[in-house]
Amino acid sequence: MFIVYMMRIIMNYLPIFTELTQLKEAILLIIGMINNDVQFLARRFIK
Repeated sequence: MFIVYMMRIIMNYLPIFTELTQLKEAILLIIGMINNDVQFLARRFIK
């Protein structure tokens, strides 16, 4: 659910990221956020 919401935000703001460097930074940031969310969920399910 969270990831779907984030993807929707990315699609809405994609035209703003005209420069490749900005886009790359945004993608890395979002991947990091998703990775943290997945790790958090994984810890909850393991315990």
